[in-house]
Amino acid sequence: MKVYTGVTVLSLLAFAPTAKYIAHQSAVSLEDRDIASVAETGQNDPAMVATVVQHERNAFDAVKKKDKKAYGDLMADEMTVISAEEGILDKAAALKSFDSETLSSYSLNDVKATTVTPDVIMLVYKLHIKTALSGKPHEGDFLVSSVWVNRGGVWKNILYQETPPK
Repeated sequence: MKVYTGVTVLSLLAFAPTAKYIAHQSAVSLEDRDIASVAETGQNDPAMVATVVQHERNAFDAVKKKDKKAYGDLMADEMTVISAEEGILDKAAALKSFDSETLSSYSLNDVKATTVTPDVIMLVYKLHIKTALSGKPHEGDFLVSSVWVNRGGVWKNILYQETPPK
């Protein structure tokens, strides 16, 4: 069942514009740290979107605080990370690389949330990050997509992808 869920989510992601219309939902723009604007659209459940956006921030905060348990708890078992620096990682590899990263600051900007189904929310946003990977300083901007699934009332990150902008 997990394989089918991952394949379904990745398939929906590949056809995100179509999936958006199939689910009869539209993207919602959020100001950085301003969840209240979701309520104005009426397209998504504002509380659900606020929870997922906060979990996205919690993942970055866990990395910044070097809290591997909190970071791992936010990830689905079949998590896939597509990192601009490290390539494609599964959950185990992402947790292993956690030890070599030192995050000093981050900001999520122009956050948009799309409810694909009641149990799947896709976030897209611009990320600015200051970090060091294996001691090598890195600062940059990325375009990010992040897919969250609701598993028995608990939101888990199943896909995180960062792409350098052109």
